[in-house]
Amino acid sequence: MLVLFGLAALVVALVGLVRGHVSWARIVSRKTAATTAVAALVVISVGGALSPSEPKNSATSSALPLSASPAPATPTPTPTPTPRIRPDTRVGVIRGKVVRLPIRGNG
Repeated sequence: MLVLFGLAALVVALVGLVRGHVSWARIVSRKTAATTAVAALVVISVGGALSPSEPKNSATSSALPLSASPAPATPTPTPTPTPRIRPDTRVGVIRGKVVRLPIRGNG
């Protein structure tokens, strides 16, 4: 929470550095904005140092242990069966659909 407050103060201070003043935040000069930016960086650093290293209810705590080997990067290929076409038919396309047409003269 302290880090978020520091980030918000840093954004306001940077706006003050660019514009020269932010009246609602009582930043009346660039010198005040620079001081506010340094203070915001200190607040961010202290907030980061005081924050817990791991969240209490972490979704990653139920994940696999680090010693588990990951899945292989390249999947193993599986053979795809080739469709069997009867020798007395031809394959054609009628109105966007693939159909088998009988060969003329074969019954």
